[in-house]
Amino acid sequence: MTIPSSVTSSAAGSGTGHPSHLPTTTTTTTSPTTTTTAGPTTTTTAGPTTTTTAGPTTTTTAGPTTTTTAGPTTTTTAGPTTTTTAGPTTTTTAGPTTTTTAGPTTTTTA
Repeated sequence: MTIPSSVTSSAAGSGTGHPSHLPTTTTTTTSPTTTTTAGPTTTTTAGPTTTTTAGPTTTTTAGPTTTTTAGPTTTTTAGPTTTTTAGPTTTTTAGPTTTTTAGPTTTTTA
């Protein structure tokens, strides 16, 4: 039985589960940003993650919050940043992590 080359070639590079095959997540935000979340929040990111925010940023989270990040993580924030979290908060980061914040930063966790 002969397997068509289209099948073998498409399957050759389609492996999953290894960091080299994970998607890259890039988020860029300019202008004032306000994020409000109520209720349990679970965020899971696998693969390189880059987040760049320019302008005032306000994040308010109420309820249990779980964040899991695997892979290199780079976060750059320019401008005033206010983060308020109420409720249990669990953050797990695996891999190199770089965080750069320019401007006034206020973080309140209850």
